[in-house]
Amino acid sequence: MTMTSFPLKKLGFMTVRIMQGLGQYQPEHPIFHSDHTVQNLSELVELFSKKG
Repeated sequence: MTMTSFPLKKLGFMTVRIMQGLGQYQPEHPIFHSDHTVQNLSELVELFSKKG
């Protein structure tokens, strides 16, 4: 997650960390945590279907 996503979270947006590519090697930011973590893009379908 980047610093630019922090204001979006204040507006109610959710953040999703995708553990593919380089993202799987980068540690979670110690202050700005992702709301959800998925292993692949297929899991996004399940995540968004739960959110309605």
